[in-house]
Amino acid sequence: MGRSAYVQALGPVAARGQSDLELASDRLVTQLQRFREFAVLSADHPALVALHDGGSRAEAGTMLLRAADRSGAVLAAYLDRDGQVLAASEAGLPDWVRAGEPLRRAFDGALGVAHGPGPAGVARAFYFAAPSFSDDGQVRGALVVVVDVARLERDWRGSLPAVLFVDRGGEVFATNRSELLGWRREGAATLVSAEGAPREVQVRRPGGYTVWAQRFSPYIPARALRLEADLPVIGMTGVLLVDVAPAARLAALQAAVVAAGFCSSACCSGWRWSGAGRWRRPIRCWRRGSRRARGRWSRATWRCAARSPSGRRRRRR
Repeated sequence: MGRSAYVQALGPVAARGQSDLELASDRLVTQLQRFREFAVLSADHPALVALHDGGSRAEAGTMLLRAADRSGAVLAAYLDRDGQVLAASEAGLPDWVRAGEPLRRAFDGALGVAHGPGPAGVARAFYFAAPSFSDDGQVRGALVVVVDVARLERDWRGSLPAVLFVDRGGEVFATNRSELLGWRREGAATLVSAEGAPREVQVRRPGGYTVWAQRFSPYIPARALRLEADLPVIGMTGVLLVDVAPAARLAALQAAVVAAGFCSSACCSGWRWSGAGRWRRPIRCWRRGSRRARGRWSRATWRCAARSPSGRRRRRR
């Protein structure tokens, strides 16, 4: 009965948690959307197009700086097909980006998205690379926009419940629990902290739900329902850990109510617990017992016994 009530109580918790996870995921994707649009809409700006015909780099750099300040981007840089920076809002584009996935995808004619270390002073960053097409339809360059993830987290850091955004390698890249940054999952029941310390997780699956029992942090529920949602737009998986303690308390309360109802029904039908692992009718004790044994029962108890079928038959006789 207790397990059934617990599984039933997990249903509303999972529904609310899934809603919270979708809300948190939409919030992050929406925050990144303006930087994505900045890259796509500005890639064909006249000041950047003119760079291929000897245009002013200073003018293009000023345009990028103004646009980066308006959008909140850390850095914006325009590169040619050879990976050379033609103009930038400021210096500092990491070398790995020039030969990395976002630019390769942009030079193939699609929007490139990546994440990793940022420029100096930025530990974690998202990168959007949008292609710039020439009149003949060929890609002639790409605009790269860099976003500081820590700035995005300021709006939802410390909020409830705990939400993690994990990359394809299983590493926590963004979260509203800063103590979990850099943690990565190894296997089904082990997480490794940013310092390299392994943390074991007890995984339970009541009723098809996934419940983690762990000691990650004082700000993470010791027993949490784990939910996840795939975010292919940014190459992440959203993970939510919501406390199952309310569900456990509700299940315990329901089990107690059912047990109390059963005991009350048994008493009013003339049954009593013998203490030897079985129920016995007090009316039988009256028939077989001594005067001393009969004295143990109160009048209220005998009134309950009289309402039972055997008691009614006794009165008719």
